Amino acid sequence: MVGVIPKEATKHFRMQYEYKRLEAIRRLLKEGDKVLDVGCGLGIYTSNPLSYLPVSITAIDVDPKTVDYANDRNQNSNLEFVVALGETFETDDKYDLIICSHILEHIEEPIKLLKNMGKLIKEGGLLYVAIPNGFGWFEMQNFLPRMLWRLSWGRKLIEKMIGGNYKDSLNREDWHINFFTVKRIKRILENSGWQVVGQINDEFLGGIVFDRILSLIPPLERWNVKVADRLPTQLVNDWMFVCKRK
Repeated sequence: MVGVIPKEATKHFRMQYEYKRLEAIRRLLKEGDKVLDVGCGLGIYTSNPLSYLPVSITAIDVDPKTVDYANDRNQNSNLEFVVALGETFETDDKYDLIICSHILEHIEEPIKLLKNMGKLIKEGGLLYVAIPNGFGWFEMQNFLPRMLWRLSWGRKLIEKMIGGNYKDSLNREDWHINFFTVKRIKRILENSGWQVVGQINDEFLGGIVFDRILSLIPPLERWNVKVADRLPTQLVNDWMFVCKRK
């Protein structure tokens, strides 16, 4: 592994699952690795913390406002934020690790993106994919907000409830359009030229309502993350997959 991420890099973290996801990625890294973070958002939960390690990171996102905001606040020279679409991103660089954290549920052509990532990975490199259970707690809680967002008064209500920006992006139109089961995401990865070599359950309960409740009860929040490791995959809120090129 590559080292320890300092506490200052995770000062924005509120939930235990945020640490669990970051630690899962850190364990895949070696000193000097080149990393591509696809759909990086503001970089608060992945790119920025990882940039405190001896690796180099290119973080791409399709939303220009989000990328500008992230670049303005980036203090580390080994991290660069770029406006780009994962499905069509081209570069002469090859990467040791490509991160697709909670991005495939947002895009129309996940296979196109995953195939493009196959062109950018080094020999022996790894792909990390994190994705919500399409029929889990988060998606059930998000159903009503998705419907309300289509109405002008509903949009105003949601914006008032969330206050300022989304926690990881300035793009407020970026709702989930894909809803995965474990079987479906594994089939998509396989059809895109990837082999799953590792799988981790993320957390048991999740979503806006559960997160607010759990954050008030730290022991219960810690239990929520730990118990997911012992549960069947169908019952948890999110999954993480580690993949290699076939």
